[in-house]
Amino acid sequence: MIAMAGLIALYVAVRMWHLTDSCLWFDEIFSVHAAEQPLGQILNFVAADLVHPPLFYLILKGWVGIGGSGLLWLRLLPVLFASLAIIPFLLLSRELKLRDSTTVFALLLLGVNGALIKYAQSVRMYTMLMLVSLVSIWLFTRYLNRNKGFVWLLLVNVLLVYTHYFGCFVVGAEVIYVLAFNRSKTKPLLGMAAFVGILFSPWAIAVISAARRGSEIAQNISWIERPGPGQLWVFLIDLIEPFYYPGNNLDPNSIYAVSIPLLLVVFIAGFLFVSGRRSGEQQKNKTTLVAAFLLIPIVFAFVLSWIMPQSIWGTRHLIVVMAPATLLVSIFCTEIVHKFSVAAVTMVILFSAYAFFLVSVAPDRSYIWCSWEPMATDIKPFESAPPQPLKLYASENLVAYHVWYATRNMSNVEVSVVRGGESFVEDQTYFLPRQFDGIRRTPVEEINDANIVIFFRSEPPVLKGWLLTALTAKGYTPCPSRVNAIPPSTAYRIEMTKQPGNCLFQY
Repeated sequence: MIAMAGLIALYVAVRMWHLTDSCLWFDEIFSVHAAEQPLGQILNFVAADLVHPPLFYLILKGWVGIGGSGLLWLRLLPVLFASLAIIPFLLLSRELKLRDSTTVFALLLLGVNGALIKYAQSVRMYTMLMLVSLVSIWLFTRYLNRNKGFVWLLLVNVLLVYTHYFGCFVVGAEVIYVLAFNRSKTKPLLGMAAFVGILFSPWAIAVISAARRGSEIAQNISWIERPGPGQLWVFLIDLIEPFYYPGNNLDPNSIYAVSIPLLLVVFIAGFLFVSGRRSGEQQKNKTTLVAAFLLIPIVFAFVLSWIMPQSIWGTRHLIVVMAPATLLVSIFCTEIVHKFSVAAVTMVILFSAYAFFLVSVAPDRSYIWCSWEPMATDIKPFESAPPQPLKLYASENLVAYHVWYATRNMSNVEVSVVRGGESFVEDQTYFLPRQFDGIRRTPVEEINDANIVIFFRSEPPVLKGWLLTALTAKGYTPCPSRVNAIPPSTAYRIEMTKQPGNCLFQY
């Protein structure tokens, strides 16, 4: 019990560690933006985005209503979901009749997993997806073992598919498992799947209607690569990597000095487990069930990513398999010959401790997108500033959305994203939410205000963005600026005026 309590404390503590060090990212801003919609409009707003069901956003709306939209309060919600996931995880372990040592080691693996720490600190639905999927798997196992709780399983699965579309893969895994290993429950499970589908159909219709009105799913997920050897390798590492996670595309995928030895330990333990003689039907059944909930969603995601027009592959979506993966690894490492078991567990603990040391002494991470909020909110006008709205212009959607979020509660401010500039190719992955007109789309030719503030980013050796160049050509001259360099990018905020020397703001 002392070990279990200590691991639970560790699990929560590492998710609270550095919780507010980074600002909200583009996708997190969308979450809060959706939650701040009026209750009567939130479903249409989320449906237009196409890629996620609405349940998380509705819960986030209630969360914001209780405690506001401060960074700490927002980030506590995914931490809460991640922490609550311990309960069904332990109940599932008990239902599977795992050894205490297996459960304790599995909880350790779950607690230190770097990918799970990352998603527990993101204001998105992924830890809620893990929580609800674990409840579903536990109830499913309980139904198989005791023939109890079928109605609860059905209701939880409805919540599951309304949390994330990958919840359908968990429901599918339950159906496939009974078809393969427990056909006496085939009819109830097929009926359950049909009922879940019927209750989900209103949302499916809403999304299809939004797509017919012009929303393009490719715009949301065209950046996702189809799963090849590289993507599968990264995902495999994500399953076992302790503490570390890449914060952006520039960070290394892994601490390979840790992840590769851990993979070797797991593979050797798995080989010894499979090749060793295992007696008893119960041992076989629990391993098969856990493996099913690990492999079936992965196969679904892999196959659909290759046959659909767009790939849907991603670790954050496959968070539904993370807990089954840790259970399977724990079974491998703790239920083999004792001397090998001790060696495997010791190696995992030592390499995890080494990973924690490396992560704890690493320099603090800085991200260029965190420049926009302080740059947008620390503009201090003189008392003589004119009463008309202050015009803030951004060179791309990504920057404009961050600037808009930072200033959304400020009066007398208008945010626009500027269109134009043949030399600038915008990343279309970052598009403004559909059914949202809070950010104007302004051609550069139409900008004619006496004083404006522009926000843009550029990468060396290009020291001037196309927007600054275009405005200079229109007769604007720059006032004092603020610059924040976070290689390889630099963030710029520059006031520009058509009357040299008539700058409105002090910095």
